[in-house]
Amino acid sequence: MGQIERRLGEPGKAERAFDQSVAICQRLVNENPAEPAYRRQLAGAINDRAALDWDSRRFDEAEQRWRHAIALLEPLATQFPDISTISGPAPERRRL
Repeated sequence: MGQIERRLGEPGKAERAFDQSVAICQRLVNENPAEPAYRRQLAGAINDRAALDWDSRRFDEAEQRWRHAIALLEPLATQFPDISTISGPAPERRRL
């Protein structure tokens, strides 16, 4: 939903949708810490929110979020060199 609002030029609505997505993904990670697909999904949600920050010229916030997303993905790259093995139950997302 956030991507749609972003493309429609509704940054406030997009921000709320992206924040909700991050919160849901974080809850999934907290409830299922052994499931790498949820960590990957969380990183993607954070990446989406960072892109909105960038579009809104909030560069420091965007950088912080991107660093957070990278910090989530780096251990996954080490644990699962074949990224396709962690696509699991979470929907496929564009790569960061």
